[in-house]
Amino acid sequence: MQKAKILAVAWFLSLSVSPAGYAAEKSPDMPDGVHVKEVTTPGGPVEVLADSDGMTLYTFDMDRDPGKSVCTGQCGVLWPALMASEDAEDQGPWTIVIRPDGERLWAYHGKPLYTFVRDKAVAHFNGNGLPQDNPVWHCALPM
Repeated sequence: MQKAKILAVAWFLSLSVSPAGYAAEKSPDMPDGVHVKEVTTPGGPVEVLADSDGMTLYTFDMDRDPGKSVCTGQCGVLWPALMASEDAEDQGPWTIVIRPDGERLWAYHGKPLYTFVRDKAVAHFNGNGLPQDNPVWHCALPM
């Protein structure tokens, strides 16, 4: 049943949305600035995680080891990480990942979080399901 729900949400997220379909809400257990936003798709509203600017957050299937980010170099240019401040601390399902270069980024349930440079407005989630032939990027969904 859970897999069917995830597949239905993934299908909804593959559709385009209208900027007017954006709303944000903050949960008390989230890091500062991170919030849940609702995007309106032709199939109905879908909640996704967003950064402080309202931009969609994504997870990367290649981040297989909990608490470890493999998106570096050119990947990191196209998919900037959700950075954590020096004084940020783990908060329940929200944990800090420290890369070998010392960068600190947020992870949700062990999965590092990223934005996508081709998302230009808060209603965008252009990175969901990329690449089309072998999708490894997905909108981060609140659990």
